[in-house]
Amino acid sequence: LIHTLSADRTIILSTHIVSDIETIAGQIVMLRDHRLYCCESPADICASLRGKLFEIPLGMPVPGDGFLLSERQAEYGTVQRIACETPPAGAVPAEPGLEDAFLCIYREGA
Repeated sequence: LIHTLSADRTIILSTHIVSDIETIAGQIVMLRDHRLYCCESPADICASLRGKLFEIPLGMPVPGDGFLLSERQAEYGTVQRIACETPPAGAVPAEPGLEDAFLCIYREGA
């Protein structure tokens, strides 16, 4: 319904459920602390995180320049999804999604 309506009008949707907007939004505006953080396409938002997201085994320390985004079950056990500039040895590069961007932008202390 939202996708159909957006063909000839602007739709404003405020949500923290990223999956709601991941496939229907042509442009996403993110605000934090009364400040515009980004106003881009979903693809551009994800591209800005490329090369900065990794998965490491559960229990492996997060590097000092990084932070934990989430945990998930992988074929080989639970992994931590982290964002950092310099990945630790053994880190596996991860493809960024809007959920990752949301967690990066709205994390505590950011």
